[in-house]
Amino acid sequence: MRPSVSAPVFPLARVRRAFTALVGPPDPWRVEFATPEGPREVDLLRVAALVPHLPREISDALWREVIDRARGKGDDWAVVAVGLGFKPLRSVVDRLSRRRRFGARREELEAEVIAAWIQEVDRVDVAQPGVLGRLWAGAYRAGQRWRYAADRDLAQLTGLPSDAEAPLVGHPEEALIRAVQLGVITGTDAWLVGATRLERHSLKTAAAHLGMPYPTAKRRRQRAEAGLTVWLREEIRTGG
Repeated sequence: MRPSVSAPVFPLARVRRAFTALVGPPDPWRVEFATPEGPREVDLLRVAALVPHLPREISDALWREVIDRARGKGDDWAVVAVGLGFKPLRSVVDRLSRRRRFGARREELEAEVIAAWIQEVDRVDVAQPGVLGRLWAGAYRAGQRWRYAADRDLAQLTGLPSDAEAPLVGHPEEALIRAVQLGVITGTDAWLVGATRLERHSLKTAAAHLGMPYPTAKRRRQRAEAGLTVWLREEIRTGG
């Protein structure tokens, strides 16, 4: 009889376990932060389930507090900053690994985007709006570079054509990332538009992946695309 072999636990799953063990029962962590309506206190494990669907003002206030603590108080709050971003990080990895021949190298991709997220936590300007979106964009760019390098390496080893193009300025994906960084749309909106318009997945499938009701996903995509249209027209007009 062969000995049983445990399935590998990838970095994102380890992050989630560490975060849950740290902030969950029996002594759940709560954090208080300032909002335009006054101070607000939340249970970190519960609010993690709502990321990235929090209203922009609440999201920014929460991330400012968490990032300030991660920068000033060290390792435990760094775990919180990554664990709170589990859903956005997973969306980055899922999007970048879809239809790719990475196999076991998905573990490397996860490690790459987590490392990029931590770097962004250290350097993101929390005074600017759209904090979560800029964390997402930094992680996505790092993952995009890793994907290109991994595809190129695999093509050299196997002689098969590469799946990935080098990230180029002017590519629609780059426009989505820049829009997130500027606060035009959220990271979730960028994922939704990219998955349904660039990758041709149905809106129903994308909504299910995000755990979002179909009508909500439809409204969010419509608002995001309207915002992108106005922004792109202004960029063209001003030469931005």
